[in-house]
Amino acid sequence: MRDLLTTSRTFTLILALGLFAMAARKVSDPDVWWHLKTGQLIAQNQKLFYTDPFSSTRNGRPWINHEWLPDLLIFKIYQVAGFTGLIGAFAVVIAAAFMLLYWRSPGKPFGAGICTLLGALAALPSWGVRPQMLAFLLASFLLLLLERSELRPKLVWWTVPLIWLWANSHGSFPVGMVLIAAFLAAESASAWLRGAWKTARARLTSLATVLVASIAVAPLNPYGFRLIAYPLQTLSSDAMQEFIAEWASPDFHRKEYIFLLLILLGLVAGFALVSARMRLRELFLLVPATLGALISARHIYFFVLVAVPVLARSSTQIFNRLRSPSDQKGKPALNALLVAGLVLFAILRIEYVVKAQHTAESAHFPEKLVQFVKANPLPQRTLNYYNWGGYMIWQLYPEYQVFVDGGADVYGDDFLERYGYAYYLTGDWDELLKQYDVPAVVLPADTPLVTGLKTLRHWRVVYCDEQATIIAKPD
Repeated sequence: MRDLLTTSRTFTLILALGLFAMAARKVSDPDVWWHLKTGQLIAQNQKLFYTDPFSSTRNGRPWINHEWLPDLLIFKIYQVAGFTGLIGAFAVVIAAAFMLLYWRSPGKPFGAGICTLLGALAALPSWGVRPQMLAFLLASFLLLLLERSELRPKLVWWTVPLIWLWANSHGSFPVGMVLIAAFLAAESASAWLRGAWKTARARLTSLATVLVASIAVAPLNPYGFRLIAYPLQTLSSDAMQEFIAEWASPDFHRKEYIFLLLILLGLVAGFALVSARMRLRELFLLVPATLGALISARHIYFFVLVAVPVLARSSTQIFNRLRSPSDQKGKPALNALLVAGLVLFAILRIEYVVKAQHTAESAHFPEKLVQFVKANPLPQRTLNYYNWGGYMIWQLYPEYQVFVDGGADVYGDDFLERYGYAYYLTGDWDELLKQYDVPAVVLPADTPLVTGLKTLRHWRVVYCDEQATIIAKPD
């Protein structure tokens, strides 16, 4: 027992359990509902979607469901274990991604652990039952393979099937290719600067080969080469960056981004105060990752995967002072008690989150409204709140098709911009309503559009609760 529960191992176990407990969160992401419905329909029909089935405004429009595999997985877990299974499974995914990051970081246990925890807090706003969490895990595993393959060259070949799996799971798969390319470019530059082409040739050849192979396997997905263009189309969308909060740049006036700021400041301080030079590979990874995180908050978790090991290396000298040879064996009874206590806490955390799920669902989504609509069907083309679209799909499809939902890429910039004008009552706000001959709107009561429509004689409130309002034109 004394050898098993050293201070280092106890700290690692506590970190893993702590990350799991942190990641066990109530399901409140508005997109989880249409992911569930999509997975359900894939399972029932045994086929994928190539056009949008859910909306009245974009029905039949080409749809690249780049998250088809996670959608199916999310539904299957929900079918077997409900929200308990989903919350627990994605908590494991998130904790595993950060533990892989911890194992990549120097200065274990304390320096690596504290920096990993800081990275977790920086990425926390993106956590949840979301397909991109699987992409986060794959990215974390890819970086581990690329780094470990320096000493174990055969590991590099596992990156190719990993990229294929990523391409079938989430549209962020080009990030994986960028990471491989960054390793290749950095190690090529290093070999050139050191005049060590001969010794580096085998490694560089392997990296170049897996990069080409990764590009070759990416089109092996249900959407073929169309999926390759999808990430570029998404990144070039001005409307998504304007109207979807996580696609915008992080606002450092908001408290959830304070930990990202601390990491950035820590990196700067580390470069200034620590004598260790930055490796070319770290530079080649850190620059694009930092730019990505500053352009869009959605990319913070990729930045964390690159930044934390650099931060941990520069802070190792400080954290090494916290340990001494005398405390490496630790106190086994106390360590066992700490681990057991945290295991119990993690179990109770899951139980609490699951019990609170219904309350969270009612708070974030229009449960009463949906019950009213089931008894009093809405006319098609009713304009609904963007964040409620997924929930309405889960509850009301196929009897009712939504006006808009969180699958923003299906709708395009022009539609989303005009929806924003209507919602905020700016510009040509009534253009969208006229184009689709909107008979009613379903929105929170305090939205500008509802307030404006109430002043018009031919619109009247037909339903209102503390959360939602239906305002309609007479037949």
